[in-house]
Amino acid sequence: MRALIRSVFMAGVMAGCIVMGMISDKFGRKKVIIVSCMANIAMSALVALSASYTMYITLRFLLGATCAGIYVVAYTLSMEFIGPSKRNVVGMSMSLPFTLAIALLSITGYFLTQWRAFQVAISLPLVPCLIATRFLDESARWLLVHKRKEEVIDIIETAAKMNKVVIPDAIYAETNNIEVSELTSQATLKDLLASRVILRLTLNLCCS
Repeated sequence: MRALIRSVFMAGVMAGCIVMGMISDKFGRKKVIIVSCMANIAMSALVALSASYTMYITLRFLLGATCAGIYVVAYTLSMEFIGPSKRNVVGMSMSLPFTLAIALLSITGYFLTQWRAFQVAISLPLVPCLIATRFLDESARWLLVHKRKEEVIDIIETAAKMNKVVIPDAIYAETNNIEVSELTSQATLKDLLASRVILRLTLNLCCS
């Protein structure tokens, strides 16, 4: 029974990775993160109020999908802001809070032995995360793809002000002259099967 519950949750995560990624490509990273946070909090509360096993299983699947909407889209947003040389460090750093949360999970379960209270408690950290999205910028790369260059320049100027650096004129010229075709590709799900290396990585991610 417990194995089935975990499997259903992970199935939701896998489905969320695909669906939320596509949705974030269309509507933006920030919007998907905000909606996923709100949905995750709501789903956690509904899971705690489950009146039947079917309802519980269904909500666990949806909960997994919203988790993917938070982590995977936030990871994509981070990678689109960070230069290639720092992506490995930032990518690994984003896994640290997850590791810490897993460690705290057992402590929380020790004090909250009633599963409904436990379910509500582990969803509470998402409340400050939701508030923090107020200060989150949209992906500059996503904005460029959707021809919203003025907003990109605003983000660059804000970052420059925070870091107390002067923006070279070449940055403004490059941002205004960049073509959308340089940032987009015609990749599809079929490309995951295009080569043995990509296929092996895809299977590895699906089974991990």
